Amino acid sequence: MIILLKLKNIYDINLHLFHLDHLTREGQSSIDAKFVKELSEKLGINLTLYVKSAEN
Repeated sequence: MIILLKLKNIYDINLHLFHLDHLTREGQSSIDAKFVKELSEKLGINLTLYVKSAEN
């Protein structure tokens, strides 16, 4: 991630994060999704976040 952020600044490229929350691990995956969302906001990187149960 650090290397990508440096390249983003050097070459003025756009990064986009994608995260898929499978609603697994007794709620832990949703905590992961929240972390990714907060990190993307902090770093100013666009995020696509999907939530889809692994059981479907």
